[in-house]
Amino acid sequence: MPDIYFFNGNQVKRQHGALSPFDRSFSLGDGIFETVKVVRGRPVWLDEHLERMERSALFARIVCGFTREEIGHQCAQLIAATGISDGFLRITLSRGDSALGSFYDLPKDGSLAIIAGKAAIRSAPAKAAFAPWRINEADPAVRHKTTSRFSAVIAAQTARDKGMDELVFLNTQGNLAEGIVSNLFWTKDGELFTPSPECGLLCGIARGKLIEACNALGIKLHTGAYSPETLLDADSLFFTNSIVIMRYCNEIEGEMKKKCTVVQSIEKAVIAVLSE
Repeated sequence: MPDIYFFNGNQVKRQHGALSPFDRSFSLGDGIFETVKVVRGRPVWLDEHLERMERSALFARIVCGFTREEIGHQCAQLIAATGISDGFLRITLSRGDSALGSFYDLPKDGSLAIIAGKAAIRSAPAKAAFAPWRINEADPAVRHKTTSRFSAVIAAQTARDKGMDELVFLNTQGNLAEGIVSNLFWTKDGELFTPSPECGLLCGIARGKLIEACNALGIKLHTGAYSPETLLDADSLFFTNSIVIMRYCNEIEGEMKKKCTVVQSIEKAVIAVLSE
């Protein structure tokens, strides 16, 4: 991890930085963030990430003291300063310090931090299982990328304990929702399927770009509420997020899956976009 980052618009050396124990993102998970892929020194889909952050900040009433353009400039400066060619940026917006450490003491100004690093991309096919607990689709937090990632951390540990790479979450209605930190897609008879946002998922940037690619390729896409049996009966299965982009799954609950031609076509289209 590079020793330089940005905090509230200032370049800081890691050894000189300090995290306030009163920062609400630290003490309460009261913040939002975006993880942006960097390819050949260029942040991928940065504007889309910052637009989503703005929407979440507006929803949560977190004040950011920087415009989208200013954050973009800080990202470019950080990439140049750290020399990151292929990796990631993590942009975190905390609600800021609560002077008294009180739950109800809401600060007027948020805090913005940007770090950069090299991403460990897991390209090998994933093994997946259904998660042992469910997502509450009525919880407003599930539709925002909050800094409260406790459930995802426990899910990753649970997956490793099971010898798995991914877990698929169901919602309280028993319908498919999402992966640990990923969106879920599958194919059946040459058509593509994915849960709808109402099922309780964070709509990823990569998810949106993949849907655009499907529309351009003329691939029929279905969104809706689907049972776990639908996934077991699928021809192909893959997960998406902004770092991995697409990760094929070759096994779910012991059911083996293959990479069909539809998935291969989507993969080629997405790679072409990243190569532009």
